Amino acid sequence: MRPTSPADAILLPASTCAYLNLSLDIRCSCCWSAGLPFRLLVANHPALASVPLSRVLIRLRCRRACRQAPMRVALLDAQEHASHAGSDRGGVRPWELVLLGEP
Repeated sequence: MRPTSPADAILLPASTCAYLNLSLDIRCSCCWSAGLPFRLLVANHPALASVPLSRVLIRLRCRRACRQAPMRVALLDAQEHASHAGSDRGGVRPWELVLLGEP
């Protein structure tokens, strides 16, 4: 079951986020944006499987010039967002839970 609040989400281990097919949408102050799927994160770094999401958020830094912590981080359902990408239809938006920053 997906978390319903940021307080619930930060306690989830990365392996649970990968099982739920969740990813992070990371926005930085230098206008850099990236998606980080947990399946890829856990596959590339198996030691992070048991690390809670709060520790992953603390470690996040921009990969571009500024090297700062992100200004906004949202937890997304990767499959829902992929199917909605490019669609300008009204109606229900994909599931998103803002963990850090403005919604």
